[in-house]
Amino acid sequence: MSHLAASQSSLNATVGSDEDISDNTTAPSSVSASTHDTSRTSYHIQELPIFAARLEQAAARAFPNRGRSRYSKVIAVLIRWEEDDLNVQTEVDALFNVFKDCYNFITEVWEIPSKSAHLQLMLKVTEFVEYYDSSENLMIVYYGGHGSINNARQATWMCNREPSSPTVKWSAVQGIFEECECDVLFLLDCCAAAGAAPDSGHGVIETIAACGFETWAPGPGRHSFTNALIKVLDDWIDKPSFSAAMLHSEILSVIRHDRPERRRRTDANRVENRKTPIYILTSNDPKSKSIELSVRLSPDVTASASRSTIPNAPLPSRQDPFDFSQLNRELPSGNLKVPHVLLSVALEEDQSLDVDSWVRWIGDSPALAKYVLVEGVFRSHSTMVLISLPVPLWDMLQDDLAISFIAYVESRNALIAASEKANVRIQQLVSSLAKAKLRVAELESNNSTWQQRIEKERKHGGDHYQALKKGTWAEVNARKEPEARLDGLKALDLAAKRKSPIWVPSPTTRVPLPVRPAREAEARLDGLKALGKRNENPAEETC
Repeated sequence: MSHLAASQSSLNATVGSDEDISDNTTAPSSVSASTHDTSRTSYHIQELPIFAARLEQAAARAFPNRGRSRYSKVIAVLIRWEEDDLNVQTEVDALFNVFKDCYNFITEVWEIPSKSAHLQLMLKVTEFVEYYDSSENLMIVYYGGHGSINNARQATWMCNREPSSPTVKWSAVQGIFEECECDVLFLLDCCAAAGAAPDSGHGVIETIAACGFETWAPGPGRHSFTNALIKVLDDWIDKPSFSAAMLHSEILSVIRHDRPERRRRTDANRVENRKTPIYILTSNDPKSKSIELSVRLSPDVTASASRSTIPNAPLPSRQDPFDFSQLNRELPSGNLKVPHVLLSVALEEDQSLDVDSWVRWIGDSPALAKYVLVEGVFRSHSTMVLISLPVPLWDMLQDDLAISFIAYVESRNALIAASEKANVRIQQLVSSLAKAKLRVAELESNNSTWQQRIEKERKHGGDHYQALKKGTWAEVNARKEPEARLDGLKALDLAAKRKSPIWVPSPTTRVPLPVRPAREAEARLDGLKALGKRNENPAEETC
């Protein structure tokens, strides 16, 4: 899929403005963009399941996930000018080491001479293609240097900025690659890079360009396309395999997420500019799969594997580089983990917008739930759906005038996200309130139970107190009665003693005392004492 709209959007997808362009870049684009372009309003997709089927097909092409290369040989060619005024040699050498030493590709560096530049490069390419052309091979062609679009609207490579600079008519040279039977991956780091992409080809031809058709590209350094390419390739050495579409998505992520760097203290308001890399697919087969890259076995390992007694031994299993469950995952910052694009999809007529219909559609089309984030649905003369989906899927999505590119996005719809968070917060508050009410009811129930127990204990304590009080008074009364009887007997005994005659014998006369009254008194006294003792100890009497 050749996303022309994306190349135009890259003009505005920079950090800073075009006024910050340094002297070593070409002039900004002169392409005019109409604010009121309504040329696509008459194009529609019949229904959403048709779009979902295309998504499934794009996913199969963008994520082959074979875990091994489908090519017999992978040959990488790195092209730069012999007279290098941009100092691209440092990055070219680093990329050469990655391809050759890390991925074990057949790697060559071509230096374009200033004399007969076009002819020399044409001969070199012809010889190279004649030697390596095969449907089982993959060619990787990288260029770093100056580039532009000439008056004939053709891509041209230049040695330097001078008007008399040696040039290469790349549009003519790339025609040789278009006739190849093998797959070709172009990696172009130059100004107007997207203009150097081919229009057709026998095999699969994919282009990842540093910038759009008529715009400039950052020079070698922190924000250059080549620097991001090297970083991604270095990070993905341990991946079982990855497609060119996935490579484009990751390069975009590295460039867009890197913080801009201030140039110098005296010019603090100016920042280093970055450009959005462009992906272009050229293939005569609409179902062709994206080019796959992976680390190739070294010759020694390949020889030992061929001598192994176990045929077709599987490669060690490693983690899937683009797990489907992670495609729409949000980071703690709120940004999406994988770069997305925002698209508008026009559906025929007035589609049903009720929730049940959408749930049924998504249930019938797993691709929608797996890859797509619905950001908005609007009624129009038809039905307009705003969706965001990962960049690799968009790269492989079939062209359709009913689907329009809007922008690269790094997050969900901020209003929807805020609303979802607010709804979650409301649900949490409602849940907390319900729990609080339940706790209050539980405490009130416990309080009522305790009040009943206290009242019961209070009543029981009052009854017990009255019983103790009654028993105590009965005991006191029981003790008072024998004491009163004893006092009465003592009073009777004293009265009896007073009525009895008292004889006082003389020392010399023996006068007999009245015996009977005295004995009777003593007997009565003994009886009273015994009666008093029985009253004091009633227990002994019962025994």
